[in-house]
Amino acid sequence: MRLPVFEKIMSVLRRETPEKKYSVSDTPACLCMIYGSKETLDAAESECRKSLSENPDYADSYLCLGRVYATRGRYREAEEYLKKAVEKNPGFADAYFCLGDVQYNQKKISEAVESFLKCAGADNKYAGAFIGLGRAYFALQDYDPAEKAYKQAIKLKSDYADAHFGLAGVYANTGKYRESEKEHKKAVKLNPDYADALIGLAWVYYLEGKLRKSCEMFLRVIEKRPNNPEIYNGLGWVYYREKKFIDAERMFLRAKELSPDDIDVHIGLGWLYYHLFVSGEAGESQLGMAKAGFESAVALDPNCAGAHMGLGWVYYHTESFEDAQKHFLKAVEIMPDFFDAHSALGWLYYKWVNFDREKIYDAEKEFTRASQLDGAVPETYTGLGWVNYRLGEMDKALVFFKKALSIEKNLPDAFVGIASVYEKKGDKAQAAKYYSKARKSAVRSA
Repeated sequence: MRLPVFEKIMSVLRRETPEKKYSVSDTPACLCMIYGSKETLDAAESECRKSLSENPDYADSYLCLGRVYATRGRYREAEEYLKKAVEKNPGFADAYFCLGDVQYNQKKISEAVESFLKCAGADNKYAGAFIGLGRAYFALQDYDPAEKAYKQAIKLKSDYADAHFGLAGVYANTGKYRESEKEHKKAVKLNPDYADALIGLAWVYYLEGKLRKSCEMFLRVIEKRPNNPEIYNGLGWVYYREKKFIDAERMFLRAKELSPDDIDVHIGLGWLYYHLFVSGEAGESQLGMAKAGFESAVALDPNCAGAHMGLGWVYYHTESFEDAQKHFLKAVEIMPDFFDAHSALGWLYYKWVNFDREKIYDAEKEFTRASQLDGAVPETYTGLGWVNYRLGEMDKALVFFKKALSIEKNLPDAFVGIASVYEKKGDKAQAAKYYSKARKSAVRSA
């Protein structure tokens, strides 16, 4: 049975690590900020207000005030001033750009798209407008227009590191890891101190399974961002995949110390402790620690499918079937096409059959749905094989077990299933043959 996982990185990890959605930045700095001291900002505001008292229709003064308030993080007021600027000057590209930026920072993403489009309409060579569009479309998970916007920005200004970084993020989220790696490297070449791009490159190496390079990159960027929890979280997952569990725990705990409310860290710890339990390397106390991690994640985000998956598996192992079902079904509610959730429900219902025979039909339904979502996972077919075995459908069971072996030729559970079918049919020779294969394949995979 596979370990199902958190919805942040993709199938390259065979669903045994978190599905990490790589983000350009969850809390981007306002691109239209004024860089200066409090005194500089106060002086700028004073001059703008003086200018407006002399000429209330001067759009540049409203732009200035918008930038001052954006720098202070007072985006609502900044937006009001910037809207005044474009009202006074409908073709004011800079004002539309800053308006889009402060709307983006208020999570008014659709409005930001409109403002960036107006900026580009006022000046079609305004590279920043296309970067803004790329970021906004990216936030909407609308990757095709995001890719086009970033490419247009690069066409206008090829040495703009932010554009390459943004395009790299789009490629990472669409599974184009090689292209993402190239764009990250371009961003770093243009700006060797670009910490976010270095972190992004480390995650892409991770996605590609280049764990050594990923580790090296995360360690390199620690020198630039020693208190960035994302780096320690990344190292935690690298060490987890390398089975360096003590190091993984140390990194996750450091990330938790730096960012107690980072949901990724709690999920990382949850899966780490869960793995230690199911692998037999630790006792039931680790299962309790896994539960605590997943519960913390759910408290931070009740709609985190991965955290509900984790809790479902914790309850599965304690035979708290109704609680397990509740969390697996919640994961399906959040992500209806979540393969892991349907597969998990299949195994849960199959185990539940020992107490309620009618659950066998629920198991069949969930395994079938899982096979429709991803037909290349052999364990789904072993599940269907065992369901049909218990239903007395031996020929069907045999078909499913053989289907599993056609995907993974040395799968012990499939060999055991075939042996069990032949044993039921009274063919002792064939049963012995497949039991022998099961033992040999189990030794090879140990």
